[in-house]
Amino acid sequence: MAKKLALLIGVSDYQAGLSPIPTATRDVAAMQRVLQNPDLGGFAVKTLVNPDLITMQIAIEELFNNCEKNDVTLLFFSGHGITDDANRLYLATGSTRKDVFYSTAVSASNVKNIMQNSPSKWQVVILDCCYSGAFALDWKPKPTSAGCALLASSSAVRLSFAAEESGIYTRYLVEGIETGAADVNQDGVISVDELNDYVLGKVQAQRPDMRPEMHPVKAGHKIQIAKTVKASTTHKDFAVPRPHPTSQVQTWKCSYTLTDHTDTVNCVAISSDGQTLVSGSADKTIKIWSLKTGTHLYTLEGHTDIVSCVAISPDGQTLVSGSADKTIKIWNLNTRKHRNLGWFSAHLNSICSLAITADGQTLISGSQDHTIKRWNLATGKQTNHLTQHSWGVYSLAITPDGQAIASDTLPGFLTKLEETGVKNCQNAYCTTISAV
Repeated sequence: MAKKLALLIGVSDYQAGLSPIPTATRDVAAMQRVLQNPDLGGFAVKTLVNPDLITMQIAIEELFNNCEKNDVTLLFFSGHGITDDANRLYLATGSTRKDVFYSTAVSASNVKNIMQNSPSKWQVVILDCCYSGAFALDWKPKPTSAGCALLASSSAVRLSFAAEESGIYTRYLVEGIETGAADVNQDGVISVDELNDYVLGKVQAQRPDMRPEMHPVKAGHKIQIAKTVKASTTHKDFAVPRPHPTSQVQTWKCSYTLTDHTDTVNCVAISSDGQTLVSGSADKTIKIWSLKTGTHLYTLEGHTDIVSCVAISPDGQTLVSGSADKTIKIWNLNTRKHRNLGWFSAHLNSICSLAITADGQTLISGSQDHTIKRWNLATGKQTNHLTQHSWGVYSLAITPDGQAIASDTLPGFLTKLEETGVKNCQNAYCTTISAV
């Protein structure tokens, strides 16, 4: 059975040249309270307070070594972050000297190397320190990774806090988990992206100059950090009401379970006639199923990384798939052959979302490269793009008339589609739209 493993490190006491951070060790205690709680995080937690260099390095390596493939591993650090002239990040330990930090601080590059060799394919790093966004520089998770994510209290070039205001970032991390307020979609779980969105809003309301960041890789933004209090305690503390005998509430039953994929299923789509189901997986394949019988009809192969999103044209003849390999493939479901969008790759980062207009003529794609692109589905040519987003675009919805789309990002953008192209119409914190 998959486990959730966390290492929480806090450094409050420093050598000369680095000021004390009294809240760092309290941050560890607060994170331990919510992550170790079986009704919330459910992690097996190890804590380190004011460790020296060797102790901290060994603990980090043990976290990522002593785990299995499907385990979630989480590293949390609160303390001083230091960067060199190349913006490489170092995490200061209790024995770090600022004048010789190359030799006395933990290099982020070393941490990333350890993570690359870890059995765990689900990894989360949370850094509450100055310049924490620099951890994402040149971060290349192992090819078999299903998802990684960095939650950083600041960008690569910004201080995280003034000394007297330290702990702001972790305070809202804990608050979002403990109160359940970070469960934005109210599905009973708090994912990495939901926790980031909650903390970002809270931190910037208090300190507009702070710029917390999220850097997800593949499906890292959807890693589940915690359950909500309501979801985790309902079965213990409250009787579940039973419908009155005359109630019209329907009971849903599982018709069948489809198990042919060899790794996580990331996305599904159903044809407009209700006959065909399509599934995309971290095993890099797409499978086509009979929705009526649950029979596996055939498998489509061609992506070199996880398949993250799929969409079927209204006529049911064309399938579009997006992947962490940065490509979008258009499949003819009759011939089972495909062609790629773009010359080399459709986007500069993982494809996260796809949507097709009701007339079947236009494809919209969203990516972790912060862009939305518009394509002619028949020719495969890009017709326009939107670059105003500051974050990855994780889901898209199109109105039935094809005149407006909504994107799930922070901040979200409600965007008009017009004959002359795509232009920003109105800022909106939204993930779906029914009318404009």
